[in-house]
Amino acid sequence: MRAMQNMGVGPLSGPPPTAARRPTSEAGKPAARPAATAAEEELRRAFEAAAPRARAADMFERLGIARTATRDQVKAAYFQLAKQLHPDRFTSAAFADLAHRVKDLFANLNEAYEILSDDRKRAGYMARSGSVGTNAAKAAERDAAAVDFQKAEACARTRDFGRARGFYEAALRADPKPDYQVAYAWVLLQDPHGDRLRAKALAEAASRDPASFDRAAAVCTALARDEKNGEEAKRLLRCALQANPRNTEAERELRALESRAAPRTEKPSMGGLPRKR
Repeated sequence: MRAMQNMGVGPLSGPPPTAARRPTSEAGKPAARPAATAAEEELRRAFEAAAPRARAADMFERLGIARTATRDQVKAAYFQLAKQLHPDRFTSAAFADLAHRVKDLFANLNEAYEILSDDRKRAGYMARSGSVGTNAAKAAERDAAAVDFQKAEACARTRDFGRARGFYEAALRADPKPDYQVAYAWVLLQDPHGDRLRAKALAEAASRDPASFDRAAAVCTALARDEKNGEEAKRLLRCALQANPRNTEAERELRALESRAAPRTEKPSMGGLPRKR
């Protein structure tokens, strides 16, 4: 065997095998982005600044103009952006990572210009967006009023009438609901420093709503009763029952007022009765 090795033949002849060398670079690894020029870096910064605005739902915001902008101002704003951010300016390898975003941005700018440069389309867009904005604002006011009303009710339960008045007034400014008006009117009657004229005005305003009429009438009844005006109190209670026949409280109070007003019949004295023989 040794002789065979010395002759250079046999299984152990030649240099020992070596492990295969790995390539210096991994296959599939993306190539590094080419170094950008100063002009390309400036263009990238301009794109990144404009991209968030171009995604806005508001068409005017996309072009960076006011809602009162004229057609000429719309055109000027669009062409300035188109000149600066046109896809043809982003063909360099330094912008390979922006390819899809550039297309999306330009499509959004085109959409805004197409709508705002056409009088009919712009009018339709303004009507839709204005309605949505108004409805959202009204909904926010109603929500805020509901929160203030709940705070007012909580303060009234603890007889903190000063704070309650403030919250009731805030709720009514935002949303003058009949329910709020009636509730506040009742609290003003309970409040030693409550404005009774204000309570009456609130009840009269709430009475215009058929669903709240009987409760508003109850407030006015309490005011009439305090003023010793029994006839007016009874009239209001009858109106409340006519509006809501199931108002048992109004029915009970009316019966009590009528019984107090009814003339008493004199019982015959024992002297007037015939004696038994």
